[in-house]
This record gives sequence, C-alpha cells and structure tokens, in this order.
Amino acid sequence: MAMSGTTGQSYLGATQYLLAPSRPPHLKAAFPVSAAADFQQCWVYHTGGAFELGWQIPYAIFMARDSLERLGLKGQLLATLERELIPAPTPFAQPLCEEAYRRLPLMAWGDLLRPVLTDYLNHPEDGPYWWASNVERQHANINIPMYHVTSWYDIFLHGGLTHYCGLRQHAMTPETRAQQKLLVGPWAHRFPYTAPSSGDTGDIDFGPNARIELHETQLRWFDYYLKGIDTGILDEPPVKIFVMGENFWRDEQEWPLARTRYTPYYLRSQGQANSLHGDGRLELAPPADETGSVRLRPGRPRAYMRR
Repeated sequence: MAMSGTTGQSYLGATQYLLAPSRPPHLKAAFPVSAAADFQQCWVYHTGGAFELGWQIPYAIFMARDSLERLGLKGQLLATLERELIPAPTPFAQPLCEEAYRRLPLMAWGDLLRPVLTDYLNHPEDGPYWWASNVERQHANINIPMYHVTSWYDIFLHGGLTHYCGLRQHAMTPETRAQQKLLVGPWAHRFPYTAPSSGDTGDIDFGPNARIELHETQLRWFDYYLKGIDTGILDEPPVKIFVMGENFWRDEQEWPLARTRYTPYYLRSQGQANSLHGDGRLELAPPADETGSVRLRPGRPRAYMRR
C-alpha cells in the first residue's frame, strides 16, 4: 500500500485536521500549519466572543467573487461587490473600507453572501451545528502523528495549541499520543518558510534568530514516516517555542509548561470604562467590596513562563 502525508497552511491545515478522524489507511503523517480545529471557537466567533467581522466578511467576499468568476457569472452580486464593498483585483481577504464595516444589520451580509455566512450568523452559540466539523471532539478517533505549527500572532493560535494538547492526551494509541509535535513561532498568519524577523507583525523586530527553515523540518518529518529514514526527528523534544523579548528558540517537553505560573488579573473601573480614554484598568489586587470589578475568566488563563 502506498503511503502518503499531508501538509498545508490555513484552510489546507484545517482540511488536514478534518481528514484525520476518518483514518484513510494510506495516511501516515500530517504537517498542519496555522489552522483551526474548532470552527466555532477558533474561526468564526473566537473563544465564545463576538462574530469575527474584521476578517469573516472580507473572507466571504473573496470566496464569493472567486466562485462567481470561476463560474463565469458577472451578474448583480459581483457588481455589488465591486461597487460597494471592495475593488478588484485584491489581495486575499483584504480589509474593507469603513463604509462597508458599517453595513447593518449583520444579517444583511448574510443576504448578500449566502448561504454559509447566513448559517454562521444563525448559529452564534456552540452546539450540534458546529460539532460535525469540530475535530477537538474527535481526538480519540485520530491515529496519525501530526506536527502542529502555529505562532503567537496567528489568528488560529488557539487551534494549534488545543489540538496538540488534546492529541497528546486522547489520541487513539499511546504511540500516536507520543508522536505529536508542536512549533510556535513569532510570526502572524503565514507559512513561515525562512520566516522574516519582522514584517507582518508591525514594527516588531525579533532579530535574526527568528528565521527558520521549515522545509528542512518537513522533509525530516516525512522522510521518517513515509520513507522509513531515521532522521532523528523523534529524538528531539516535542515542543519548540520562540521566546519573544529574549528572541531565541527553546525546546520544551510539554505544553502548557509544567513550570507555568498562572496570574489572575482583575478588570476594574469607576464606572467609565467605555473607551480608550475611560478609567478601565487591569490590576493584580483582588476586589474588596467595591462594584465595577471583574475577574478575568479562570477557564482560559494567560500563561506566564518562568525562564
């Protein structure tokens, strides 16, 4: 039987996650990059929050235009997209003009870009609509090693970390659980081949150590699983993270780090935390008897690492 592996970034990473629970017999390893595993929590509404207007709408427009052009349809919808929302040609999911973001109600977008966007807006809460595509609910059905690549500024950071941790604990076999790998870099949502030290993260410069040649890691990964070549990749620690500030790569044995120190922060104000110029603030001191102070949810604590 021929053996195969998969790799790809963003949508092509998400399809790898979705493929894995079906367990095709020829699939021996995967290398997903910058991908979501729970579409409700990590794609559309992001950890239970508000609808991701800033990129869901441009993404839907991009997909609608591409589909119409492939079908040779130059009808009213395409004209509306061109005239009112975003000019063509455009880069992938380019931000919209301010007027487009003010288009209300949100369901008006669903009427324009149906049907998927309408479905998203009609299902704001997690539930059966989302569960079929939620791979985080299917870790026990996955039996292949995966090398998960994500980054601190990636919109799908949650997906990479959560999927890695879930498979380390709940994949089908002890061998599969032990053969999961995780790499977390300092870039944003991109395929980090020879990743630049700065560029897509604003003015931040992470120095020359931030550069990484991911091709080499991929080749070693697939040479081992598809060709049986001992590349030594399984002898390396399972986790590699880029430590921002000190700007170097560090190997670790687990995630979250066993030495992590969780620090609760409290939202506090005098009742006017309504803008950038309001009096809202974060504090370490817990509230006493005053009102207007809220503890950040302990369910998703921010991890601070001791070096």
